[in-house]
Amino acid sequence: MGVAAVAATGAGIGAVGNLIEDGLQMDWAGDWLYLPSTALLMLGLLALTAAVGVCCRGATRLLAGVPAATLVGIVLLEEGGGVLVLAAWLSAAASALRAESASCPPSGTLGC
Repeated sequence: MGVAAVAATGAGIGAVGNLIEDGLQMDWAGDWLYLPSTALLMLGLLALTAAVGVCCRGATRLLAGVPAATLVGIVLLEEGGGVLVLAAWLSAAASALRAESASCPPSGTLGC
């Protein structure tokens, strides 16, 4: 939880900086808030990748690829990194749905 909070804080600071810069036309906010927010976001994603990769077992460990691909996608945003992020998140969603449906009881029973 704490590792994800670091990445979320970085994204939140970046959003506030973007709102101030673009919404209120204050150019200083982009310069002063963009660098710390990006650093926090990248540090949080890197730590989240390491935490999931080390702490999880089995196929769940593969979910460490989602924050890793998000990190690489942010770095390569101008070169099509957004497509990489989309692919990583769609594959994680498909994996989660597959795992959920495998753990559900047969249809017609309560519980899922």
